[in-house]
Parts: sequence; structure tokens; C-alpha cells
Amino acid sequence: MTEPTQPSGTRGRAAMTTWHLHPTFLRLNDGIYVRVLLVFDPITRQLVAAGPAETTSELNDVVRLAVIRAGEPTELRHMPNPVFGDLEANLMQIMARQGFRHDIDAADLGDEVVWVIGAARDVSDTVHGSKPATKADLVAALDACNAAGSRHGQTTVPAG
Repeated sequence: MTEPTQPSGTRGRAAMTTWHLHPTFLRLNDGIYVRVLLVFDPITRQLVAAGPAETTSELNDVVRLAVIRAGEPTELRHMPNPVFGDLEANLMQIMARQGFRHDIDAADLGDEVVWVIGAARDVSDTVHGSKPATKADLVAALDACNAAGSRHGQTTVPAG
């Protein structure tokens, strides 16, 4: 995973920053699925970070990238999913080491769900379009999505 340098002014906790954590599986060409964590900012509707999340080390890399790009969040949200039960515990341990003292909100996200799912689908389509044959190819495709973060995050919620 490519790690950008932290621009000046992004250190520490960002003012009222929320991250929406979206774990998913992405498929390699040989049919093997890799667990991935996508981190979105629901205020700017941008992809903050993405990467494989099969090990605690990989999960830590995704969180570190998100902190570098967006500062520490004031709130974490996710849709509860029993398939990813261990992910929440690992995330809380990683965030606690980073000084984050809040819980992850597992709440009804209302309209937020619509754009998060749409944005996650955009990332998934982009990654699958690159036809990743290996986990390294998958990481490269996710890095490209991270670099183009706003391209995937501007899904709008229909009025009504």
C-alpha cells in the first residue's frame, strides 16, 4: 500500500470528522476473495482510504493511511455485519493505540447507506476492471482508488 506523506496542517484530530467503515470482499481473477476495508468521509463523500484487511497489520495500514490523509476522526460508523465481527475489535485496538477514545457507532445510517453502498460499488467496479490477478495487483488498484478518492465518493442521495 502506498503511503503518502502527511501534509502539514492535517496532524491531530480533525474538527468533527466522521469515518464510515465499509468492510467488503473483492475478488481476484482466480476467484479468491480478499477482505478489504473502505473508509469514507460522509461529509465530503470521499474515499479516505482503502486496503486489504485480512490481518491486523493490514488493517493497521488502512487506518494509518486514513489518519495521514484526513486526520483522526471524531466518530466512527459502520453497518453491523457478523461476517466481519473480528474487524470491529481489531479496529478499536488500533484506534486506541492512536489515541482514539470513542466507540464505533453501529447505528441505522438512513440515507447515508445509499451513497456508501454506491461509492463502495464504484470502488469495487474500478478494482475488478483492473482484473487483479494477485493481492499485490489488488493493492495497486486500491491505491489508484485512494489517489482518486473524490472520484468515487461523489455519489449523491436521490431527493425524496
